[in-house]
Amino acid sequence: MATTKDSFKNHWNLNILIILILCLNLAPGATQLEEFAFDWAPYNPFSPNTIISGFTSSKCHSYLGKDSAELPIYATQVCKSSSSLSYMHSQVDWNTDSSSYQYLEAPSITSGSKILHTSDGLFAIISSSSSSWTLTVKDIPTNTLKYTVSLTKPSGVSQWEFSQTKDYFVIFYQVATLSISEYFYPIAKSTGAPKWSSAVLITPSFGLLSGISIETKMAMDYPGGKFFLAWESSYWGAVSIKTKIIGPSSTDTGVEATIASSLSAFTVHELHDVGMINSKEYVIYSTKEALSADMPIKMWRKDLSSTPVLVNTGWVGIFPSKPYFKASYVTVGSTGSHLLLVYKTVTSSTTKVWFRSFTDSGSGVGSAVVMSTNDIEVDGVVIDGSIVYFMMGPISNTWYIGWRNFF
Repeated sequence: MATTKDSFKNHWNLNILIILILCLNLAPGATQLEEFAFDWAPYNPFSPNTIISGFTSSKCHSYLGKDSAELPIYATQVCKSSSSLSYMHSQVDWNTDSSSYQYLEAPSITSGSKILHTSDGLFAIISSSSSSWTLTVKDIPTNTLKYTVSLTKPSGVSQWEFSQTKDYFVIFYQVATLSISEYFYPIAKSTGAPKWSSAVLITPSFGLLSGISIETKMAMDYPGGKFFLAWESSYWGAVSIKTKIIGPSSTDTGVEATIASSLSAFTVHELHDVGMINSKEYVIYSTKEALSADMPIKMWRKDLSSTPVLVNTGWVGIFPSKPYFKASYVTVGSTGSHLLLVYKTVTSSTTKVWFRSFTDSGSGVGSAVVMSTNDIEVDGVVIDGSIVYFMMGPISNTWYIGWRNFF
């Protein structure tokens, strides 16, 4: 384990002695973070830098990563325009709650390239030609090239997306000829080698005029060399969420299941996240009803007899406040595994970002806690099972790290 309960207690006691002083000395703008939502006052991991020069905050995002040893933690800010890319890297020391700025890189990219930062410290750039994808992967901590590979691109690809699971990069692509076919193509992060010689068809092909379309798609690694897939399936505007488990062979194409059904365009389900808790897969999604002001965030979980609502529409005075999903993480503490949900609520005059823990059956644990009164991006990593580091921002062109122990 990367830490111990005793070392955490000592660390936490030290925090209590000085956190008041730190909170009073936060940089301007950090007051939009609720410091007491965290066990250490949030700080800028890229100091003395804020936004990479030449970019605006709308073109930049910041991420956290770790390796198999869990510590140290890697903080990376990525700024990208249509033909320009820069990223800077810092290393975060958990023991001292400090960071050290490492380097700034500006690799060349072609127009239309897509990028991914992984939670295990890799940075991937993928470009596309008429017959191939070129995937370049760098190791962020050492700032070294890991590999560059060329991947065959089938003819007729009309759309493609670049995604990831824990151990694989994923290309979701669509081939449109007389019909439309959606494919799943996993590539090992460690080597850049495709898992299979050909991609797997996600769902049966459908006609161009069938009224069917496949929207958001997600994947995660599943025990036994398999993958769990989830996607939005639209039929003339009625959006359902479907799943299947495929693998370990490319011929093991699985059985399609509908976990959230819609029969008309008046009901739209929006897919947010997939994961595993207590060895059971879960799906987080929202439901929009045309004739209702509600937009609840729900959880489907394998072998759960119901689909619990995690967060529903609330009210701030006379104003309705719908919840909007931001992130989810699984923590393991003294009372078992919990799902940590990060979401925002919005009224005509107020935006708040919250987190709250839930059991694997969807029951709330404690009360929701406000992280910020600004509509921040949130990215996180879980350390030692129960400690969640959050990257939050931008606030006045600055990102901040804060952490909390959910033991």
